[in-house]
Amino acid sequence: MNVSELTGALLDGYVAKALGAYRGPYQMVKDGRPEEDCLIFPGDFPCSATTGDFNPSTDWAHGGPINEREKIATRPKAKNTPTETGWVAIPRDDVLGGQRGIACDGPTPLIAAMRAYVASKFGDTVPEEPA
Repeated sequence: MNVSELTGALLDGYVAKALGAYRGPYQMVKDGRPEEDCLIFPGDFPCSATTGDFNPSTDWAHGGPINEREKIATRPKAKNTPTETGWVAIPRDDVLGGQRGIACDGPTPLIAAMRAYVASKFGDTVPEEPA
């Protein structure tokens, strides 16, 4: 599947995977209902939300710190593109390797940025589901 097609929970799942999160065996309670498990993030996780729903492609509290840490540049699409609406995002050059990230677009800045983040970690195609 092309990273440019990732949306919603699938995109958010790949962002979590790129951050090194994994499903923990711990049970948590959400809205009075027990959940089977929860996402466990590494110690350097860049935002304060580590339990419950993780929505970096729609929630700036989750995606904003990733965007800032990774120095992902976002801008509106150029007027001469086939679809003149939406956003383009690209991670900044890697200081050590000199590699440029993969440019990705999306209907919002966060979706474009999270697609660019996932592409910078896994390339421009990924399996149908994050492992």
